[in-house]
Amino acid sequence: MALYAAGNIKRAVDNFADRGYAKVRGVIMNRRMVENEEEKVRAFAESNGLEIVADIPRSNDIIKYEDEGKTVIEGDASLPVSQAFLALADLLIAEENDWE
Repeated sequence: MALYAAGNIKRAVDNFADRGYAKVRGVIMNRRMVENEEEKVRAFAESNGLEIVADIPRSNDIIKYEDEGKTVIEGDASLPVSQAFLALADLLIAEENDWE
């Protein structure tokens, strides 16, 4: 379902590409541990000319810290899942600075 939605978003952004105010940078693989997950996401990304810009591991810590009213980064920035989110943020900030 998420890949279907991502495809719709990509098509909508492509429709308005000539306006120059939006683009699809890539795909975030938010792991759910479903069968053939990585293969499906990689095939989708490749068929749409996109790269996988982040790979967010499945982690119960996200739920744990949400229940405490925190983000996983606020809860424990050293966790692998927190590091994945921070790496994505760094990538996006660096690219935003390149656009200015």
